[in-house]
Amino acid sequence: KLLSNYWLHSEHIIIDGGKKMAKSGENFITLSELANHKISPLGYRYWVLGASYRTPMQFSFDAVLQAEQSYQNLIDKIVSILKQTKSIDDFSHIDDEVQEATHIDHWTENFTKTINNDLDTAGGLALFHTMLKNPELEPSTKVKLIEIFDQVFGLELISLATEKLEILEAAEKAPIPDEIRKLADLRVS
Repeated sequence: KLLSNYWLHSEHIIIDGGKKMAKSGENFITLSELANHKISPLGYRYWVLGASYRTPMQFSFDAVLQAEQSYQNLIDKIVSILKQTKSIDDFSHIDDEVQEATHIDHWTENFTKTINNDLDTAGGLALFHTMLKNPELEPSTKVKLIEIFDQVFGLELISLATEKLEILEAAEKAPIPDEIRKLADLRVS
């Protein structure tokens, strides 16, 4: 099975006072250490995408934990967008097809230009966040653009946000046990 069509080596990761991370120097971080710090593989990937492959990256658990939190916040934002697409009246708020195609073409073209500029993933992430905040875009258009951008990022954004939304919806539908209701009523009174 083919692992990859392309391999890109980035600059070194710098750790412990300016030393490059290297197994031979015994100053390296393992995947299990990242997991022990509650850093997901995709949170780590989000951290890596935030820098140029041509520049050494300064590793710190604080920086990677911030990236993990930013990644989780991004998933929450996409959950919110997915909720909006579910609550929209199909006939009154959906983008005109021509307008939606124009938006998608515009954002995709800008994203492609950014990524094609020496694989500027940090610039691609910045453009991605700008797109998410754009009030002119309908939620359905944002979802399509998230899917397109994530083909490059590989952050599994729609699938993880959909999974989280399903869990939240199931929790909302779950009946509250009588014992919990009685306790809540006692607190209110």
